[in-house]
Amino acid sequence: QAESIDLARLGIDVDEWRAGSYLRFTRRLTLDLDLAYGDISDGNERIIGYGRASYRLPAKDRVELFGSLYYQNVEDRTPLYFDPVNFQSYSLGALWEGGAGTRFRFGLEGSVAFTPREEDLLGGQIHAWAERDLGQHLILRGTANYLVSPQERGLPGENYDAHYFSISLVSRFPRPGVLPPGGRTPEP
Repeated sequence: QAESIDLARLGIDVDEWRAGSYLRFTRRLTLDLDLAYGDISDGNERIIGYGRASYRLPAKDRVELFGSLYYQNVEDRTPLYFDPVNFQSYSLGALWEGGAGTRFRFGLEGSVAFTPREEDLLGGQIHAWAERDLGQHLILRGTANYLVSPQERGLPGENYDAHYFSISLVSRFPRPGVLPPGGRTPEP
């Protein structure tokens, strides 16, 4: 995956290349790995490493417990990178995903993170989504995200409280010979 971001307000361009994979050891245990390299017009280079181990609980709906490690290294602090130059974060969380019928799904994910560099709680995150299968391999998805860092934690003056909402249209193409959720044969 490659992406280019133009942060016009800061006068910064970011060109980033990303590669990821996941390994499924059993039906319940999954390991996700993600690596990225970014070339930034302010003279910085960014390296990101992310790993997440998930264990799916035996339940009717999808219920997972997970732990993750995030690592980021940049050369210098800038308006774009106010976090520590060598930044590590460990998090624990849970995910629940359910549905109503075969065409409507919804989920909720929450996590808390800890960064040893600041010797304090980094913050918490709540992520919720709902999606509706429109047929013809199209899905309408709404996503809400809330991210918070407790006041006067982490870097002085850099505590934050952020949220966003998005609506997206997603196209999914099933692999040949694999039925989609609900067991319906894909329409031609």
